[in-house]
Amino acid sequence: MENLERRAIGRSGVARYARLRNPALRAWVRMLGLSQRVVQPALVEKLRGLGLNPAEFDILDTLAAREGLTQQELADALLVTKGNMTYHLCRMAERGLVDRRAQGRKNRLYLTGEGRRLLEEALPDHEALIDERFSGLSEEERAQLADLLGKLERSQP
Repeated sequence: MENLERRAIGRSGVARYARLRNPALRAWVRMLGLSQRVVQPALVEKLRGLGLNPAEFDILDTLAAREGLTQQELADALLVTKGNMTYHLCRMAERGLVDRRAQGRKNRLYLTGEGRRLLEEALPDHEALIDERFSGLSEEERAQLADLLGKLERSQP
């Protein structure tokens, strides 16, 4: 039974078990399931209260760490299309959360004071929710998981 994972198939929502022998596939299915069923809905609800969606939060968080990115660099960092990024940045610029500054032939992206304030308001609840969802792991296990995921990320082409 240890190699079985429950998953919903199609629109019927009927759960069935499939034998997943590959440990990497089992880990992937579990990570996605945990994210989609447990973490993401709670995060969406918290962010909605601040007038943000997860994509906008990711943009604010990334720009806070790496201001001055181009739109393409930001899209690449967040693994989204340039068109998707354009949509979100236009909305966020209209709301006064991000600023586009021309530098030569490129526009560089920066957080505004309001964007920074909103991110700082969102972060404590965001971090508390993640801590709560990871409460089943010890501090050592959390660090080990972070190290393993970092190693996996660094191994990608």
